[in-house]
Amino acid sequence: MKSHRAAQIVELALIVVTLGGILVLIVIWMQLGSILAHDESPVLVGARILRGLVSLAVPLAILIFLFRMRPKIDELLSRQKADQTTADSAKRMWFIVIGMIVILLLVDANVIHGSFQDIRFK
Repeated sequence: MKSHRAAQIVELALIVVTLGGILVLIVIWMQLGSILAHDESPVLVGARILRGLVSLAVPLAILIFLFRMRPKIDELLSRQKADQTTADSAKRMWFIVIGMIVILLLVDANVIHGSFQDIRFK
């Protein structure tokens, strides 16, 4: 039961971080006209923001799917009275998926940050 709550907290934290990144990009997009230097193109910067939003949507979709499916998989394993090896394998799979999501979020953050390096703001 403790591991179930810990997994839920980790998944919720990653969902909040991802939604926070999406919210920041949306706020920047809404304020583009007032924060960009005069010689910057709002359309090109908007395209970069849109690319960032789409790239953050992928880990968010995976996290939401994982958040919804993990309790169902746990219930299924307990109803079938799965042996310890199967339960450990499911746990290892969860760690692998969460690790891949964290790596994906780090890569997304690096790409989004890099795409704003050459943009001049007021």
